[in-house]
Amino acid sequence: MTEEESREMVKMIKESQEIVKLCCPHLAGHLPEVQSAALADLTAIWLSGYYKADEALRDELFDQFIKCVHDLIPVNIEIRKKQEENH
Repeated sequence: MTEEESREMVKMIKESQEIVKLCCPHLAGHLPEVQSAALADLTAIWLSGYYKADEALRDELFDQFIKCVHDLIPVNIEIRKKQEENH
């Protein structure tokens, strides 16, 4: 990864974290089923934005999305553990 690619990645991560900060309060306090339904709908809205693309592209985007979610689970578990330790 080049230095410019690294800077762009950091910028995207920061933007993503800001969006997450805005969304979390809207999900907090709801049943897990409601939270998952909302997140599923947001994912479907995102993927439907590629309605002009073929299904293979949407499938590839979805597969990449699921991999990203899977990879972020242990990261977020560690964050939650540290947050609990600090309280």
